[in-house]
Amino acid sequence: MTLAAGTHLGRYEIRSKIGEGGMGEVYRAHDPKLRRDVAVKVLPPLLSTDEERLRRFEQEAQTLASLNHPNILSIIDVDAHEGAPYVVSELLEGETLREKLNGAPLPQRPAIDYALQIARGLAAAHDKGIVHRDLKPENIFITKDGHLKILDFGLAKLLAPEATGAVEEEAPTRRVNTGAGTIMGTVGYMSPEQLRGQTVDHRSDIFSFGTVLYEMLAGQRAFHKDSVADTMSATLKEEPGDLSATNTSISPAIEGVVRHCLAKNPEQRFQSARDLAFALEALSSVSGGSSSTSIAPIAVRPFSRERLAWIVAGAMFLALLGAIPFIVSFFRRAPAEAPVIRFSISLPEKATFPLDVETHNLSVSPDGRHLVFVATAEGQRKLWVRRLGALTAQALPGTEGAYSPFWSPDNRYIAFFAGGKLRRIESSGTSPQTICDLSGEVDTTGTWGRDGVILYGDQVNDEQRIYRVAAAGGAPTLLTKTEQFGSYWMRFLPDGQHFLVYGRNNQSPEARGIYVASLNSAQTKLLLPTARTRVEYASGYLLYTREGTLLAQPFDEQSLQLSGEPFTVVERLPYFDKTGWSEFSVSENGVLAYMTELSTTRLVWFDRSGRETGQVGAPGPYGQVRLSPDGQRLALTISDPRTFSGDLWIHDLARDTSTRFAFGSTDDSDPVWSPDGRRMAYFSCCEDKSTLYIRGISDTGKGDVPLAPGFHGPVDWSPDGRFILFTQNPPETNRDLWVLPVDGGDRKPFPFLQSQFQEVFARFSPDGRWVAFVSNETGRDEVYVTRFDRPGEKWRISTAGGTGPCWRRDGKELFFLATDKSVMSVAVKGGATFEFAAPAPIFRNDSIVNDNFDVTSDGQRFIVNSSAAQAQNTPFTVVVNWTAELKK
Repeated sequence: MTLAAGTHLGRYEIRSKIGEGGMGEVYRAHDPKLRRDVAVKVLPPLLSTDEERLRRFEQEAQTLASLNHPNILSIIDVDAHEGAPYVVSELLEGETLREKLNGAPLPQRPAIDYALQIARGLAAAHDKGIVHRDLKPENIFITKDGHLKILDFGLAKLLAPEATGAVEEEAPTRRVNTGAGTIMGTVGYMSPEQLRGQTVDHRSDIFSFGTVLYEMLAGQRAFHKDSVADTMSATLKEEPGDLSATNTSISPAIEGVVRHCLAKNPEQRFQSARDLAFALEALSSVSGGSSSTSIAPIAVRPFSRERLAWIVAGAMFLALLGAIPFIVSFFRRAPAEAPVIRFSISLPEKATFPLDVETHNLSVSPDGRHLVFVATAEGQRKLWVRRLGALTAQALPGTEGAYSPFWSPDNRYIAFFAGGKLRRIESSGTSPQTICDLSGEVDTTGTWGRDGVILYGDQVNDEQRIYRVAAAGGAPTLLTKTEQFGSYWMRFLPDGQHFLVYGRNNQSPEARGIYVASLNSAQTKLLLPTARTRVEYASGYLLYTREGTLLAQPFDEQSLQLSGEPFTVVERLPYFDKTGWSEFSVSENGVLAYMTELSTTRLVWFDRSGRETGQVGAPGPYGQVRLSPDGQRLALTISDPRTFSGDLWIHDLARDTSTRFAFGSTDDSDPVWSPDGRRMAYFSCCEDKSTLYIRGISDTGKGDVPLAPGFHGPVDWSPDGRFILFTQNPPETNRDLWVLPVDGGDRKPFPFLQSQFQEVFARFSPDGRWVAFVSNETGRDEVYVTRFDRPGEKWRISTAGGTGPCWRRDGKELFFLATDKSVMSVAVKGGATFEFAAPAPIFRNDSIVNDNFDVTSDGQRFIVNSSAAQAQNTPFTVVVNWTAELKK
């Protein structure tokens, strides 16, 4: 049955037919829920006639769907349409290995690379007890970026009738049954035990793998005769021809691997796909890992049993030679003389690293070879990946707005959050896709387990939730909903079932600490009572912070027990005691990366020519700056180097003295002056009530709380004193702008700008008619202006990115900061309509930190938070073999 375009199979809309074969028809379809195209294979309707077989089909399809591996086609869904079962999988772009070969051999280097990917996919499936049973070039797909995917994994078994003896040679996929007496498969690729109708196991796939690798290297099939019967006989009784007879560049080592796979007796083959992958990895390591690497040709001579022995011995020697680093990694020990190595990592030129105290933006790959971090450059926040042996980092396109990146266990993928979604991308920067939508606040973190399960935190109305979702994509399910656990700092243990999480437990402060929890049980175990902290596990140690000190304590992942005393790993690193934030990450083989001390900055005056004319106070860890309406005082935030919490200060510019305004154990920020300069609105977190406060300049205490508790950050106060603009993060959208009526009876807040994008940094025009703000609806921050009384109408002011808008006091000029750190000027004509000229640069200063600047009322001087002299853009430190210091 051929389906017409527009037909719906469940939620999937058929777009076009892309193939057919003995296993059914394949269509391109669209999944509106995940907003991506998928492949739908409609299987023969005969399955629906037997309820038991249909039930078994669904049950085993669910097992196949659990195979989340980069070298196996991901199954997304399974259902039935008008009696015909169908399977939904990821849609691939590229070609099959059969099309790639086209009757010609591959160079040895690419062939080994492809073989290694196939072996890894087989190992992942065999670990779950799933055998392919029909491995052949037609069932191996090569994507456009060179990655291999094994197709139709297990579908042969799912479609197998209870008894049959059919054998076919050229069908795309043939059925195979595990029971004795049944012969199904593709002749030429089937193992001898398959041909005899014997029970088969994972070693049958290894034989089929050998036939595929042979064909890649030789350009012809290992067992191919004029008839099906002769091909079967050759598979049972004969050895394939020497590879060196058709390709003189084939090395003895790789030929030995092929022969080992093609042993007639399963006991004489590789006993697991992991062993096979290990041997191939050793060959790959020895040959240099480059597609241009050549291996010296060997003389062509007849194959003999004696030569086979030498080939196998050579393969074993090369495998042992290449295995040395993997053995070292396996035991997670460096040689006794291996030194501890420290070095700094620089950010890309003119890039900044975000300080988000509810996310983490630095992560080392499990194998310790790559570092991924978040940085903002040219107005765009993206993921950057740096190989630790390289000198520069590379930006990953398609990761705009990213935060909280974390790696897949196989080092291939990076998951991250952006735009209200959980996404993933290959570390090479290819194949970005959405895993699922988020339902709560945007700040969260995640962790990726070895069985293809991702956990991430969420918060809805102050209720902490932990969700699980398949890494291949799909609908998330609620794992736990409680006030006990925080939703941020989670870390899977190596078994993929248990995970570490910080439990905040507001009802019982003594029960706050690091817990171990499980995917399969509601039971939790308190490992260590402690204040809020991020938690990691690697190399047999639990890593966490205590008042800015990074500690490591021995932890047995099997018994889930801590032992001994904690060791100091890093004496001092920035942390935020309100959420437990700190930036550090560890690999499984002894690589540690962490963020160094907070940057020291200066508060500097510049004139319109960009000339420095003065400095406010001494250098320090400054943040936001805001001039008072009369220009005589400066509100600013200063961070505590120990806890990263900010205090609000007021600096008298004439006397050059500073006075604390809001301070203590809270984190105080976002200062906004009232029009008369007598009051200030600010945000305070996370003791008492975390929300917007209003307080008189000369008053004591916290001040008035006009809003219900929540993360409400003030951004500006209207010139008539009636309204405060503030931001908040509702669950259904991104960061939005709201209005709070300040005085009078009705102080009920109402939305000003709401969308799926982020609206921030709003400033009233001096007459209160217009509001300048920043939105990322174009994919990067841009400056817009809208009417306060009609916010639906807006004008885009910046042309190539911009942030931090502020007005001249007469309203005739609007300033903002461009992505290249230029201060821009926009001439504005007031009146009933908004008229403006093209932005023009006034001056450029690469030392401006983020968007922290303000302008005097006459527009002639600018106060700028500027990087201190000789400050280096090296926020990360990397330590190789960090555990060696613990042993001392």
